[in-house]
Amino acid sequence: MTEQTNFELNSVSGQLTVYPEESQSLQAILNEMSDESNLGEDFTKKEYIYLVFIGLIVPLILMVWGWLL
Repeated sequence: MTEQTNFELNSVSGQLTVYPEESQSLQAILNEMSDESNLGEDFTKKEYIYLVFIGLIVPLILMVWGWLL
């Protein structure tokens, strides 16, 4: 690491305070997020088609329409 990076790390760590109760609640939140049962189901084929239509086809139509005006 460079001297500048070392200085930045020291100045940032000096300004941050760590509260144990907040870090425990953060750990609980991270554990909940990493649990695969909370991730939900994967998209269906119909939902993928809808996402492609909204994300690619509609913007393409709007761009062509804008070019032709």
